[in-house]
Order: sequence, then structure tokens, then C-alpha cells
Amino acid sequence: HQNTISIWENPDPLPFVNFLKKENKITSIKFKPGEIELELDMKSPDRLIVRQSCYPGWTLMYDDIAIPATKYQDLVQDYVIPGTPSKVTIVYQPEYYRSTWLLSMIGVSILILHHLLLFRKTKD
Repeated sequence: HQNTISIWENPDPLPFVNFLKKENKITSIKFKPGEIELELDMKSPDRLIVRQSCYPGWTLMYDDIAIPATKYQDLVQDYVIPGTPSKVTIVYQPEYYRSTWLLSMIGVSILILHHLLLFRKTKD
């Protein structure tokens, strides 16, 4: 009985982020929690492909423009950039983040109000 292990390596892997047009380049990538900052050298509008799962909440931001992620090849993130910005930020801000933050602030406000009313009653 023989045990065999097969190892497969992609000889031409695609980059994590790239443009569809060869003339456009990514010059810098910085990763932060929930955020990717890219410095770009764009000659013309293009599509930016980010090879991570396309999950609702990812948005590309530049010059007060927000472009939500769409799916490229039914799997990874795709952003159609209409201009030629030199820097973009891709952020993860799903809708439930805002509602969760709002509910947390309401809860904290009620807790503070409750303690203030209790303190006032015990003082009297």
C-alpha cells in the first residue's frame, strides 16, 4: 500500500488586484483592517479586479465617489472606475454596521439615563 501526495502549482498566478487594461497599473497596496488603499497610475477608465470574495458591503471610494463591488466571473470583486484617480480606498462597511452602532448608542443612552434617575431618587 503506497501513499502518494500530488502537489499542484499554478505557474502563472494572477495578482491579488489588477486592471483589465495593461496600460493601467497599481503602484502601491496597503492593507488595513476592513480597508485596502491603492495608489494607481491610470491612463484611462478601467475595471479593477480584486481577488477576494464579493460580499455585500465592499465599496471603492475616491473623490467623494462610492462604487459598490459587483461580481467578476461570479466570484471576485469588480469595480468599474469611470475616471483616472491616483488613489482609491476599498472599504468594508456592511449595512448592519451602521444599525448595530445606532442600537449600541441608544442602549448606552438608556443606561446612562437610568443611572442618573436612580442616583437622583437615592439622593432624595
